[in-house]
Amino acid sequence: MDQKSLPSFKVKLIDPDIYYPAKRSMVFFNWGFNVAFAMGIGISVSGFSSIAMLHFAIGIAFSIISFLNLRRMRSAHSGLFLEMNREGLRICDDSGAAVENIPLSEMDDLSIPGEDQIPYNSIKAEWKELMHGARPNFVSFKHGEQKRELHFEWESSYMMRQLEKVADIWVNDDLNRTIRV
Repeated sequence: MDQKSLPSFKVKLIDPDIYYPAKRSMVFFNWGFNVAFAMGIGISVSGFSSIAMLHFAIGIAFSIISFLNLRRMRSAHSGLFLEMNREGLRICDDSGAAVENIPLSEMDDLSIPGEDQIPYNSIKAEWKELMHGARPNFVSFKHGEQKRELHFEWESSYMMRQLEKVADIWVNDDLNRTIRV
């Protein structure tokens, strides 16, 4: 298999303390906007009233709060990217310059828990996230004596498949490591 056909995975690293609360709040206010807007339309169809105007105002307030949460989520991007391939992990900056290289041979107790679908692809997944909070997506490993977690955000189903391919290669390589996916 030539080097270009080997799977790799590249994703934005995020600050979990900012990202996950903002994401949950955004889901809540998006649902609130939809409910308020639908109720406002229903009431306005039956005749113009102050209640309909109130629902529209609530819907607009919810959409503004959602927009602010989206901006907060975007600010959670650390400016760094995580690249994973057969050799290991590489953390690089916006220009693509390597900040840190961690070969797979130097990692132990590697774990990649997280979602197996994009949360916004189904109402059930969105509801679960609203009630229980966003399930974090991260790569956890031990490098030397240091335990590390690198949190990231899923942007597409394609990214999920690429991570699965890289993880499969890691699991199938004959290494004496603990790898949990």
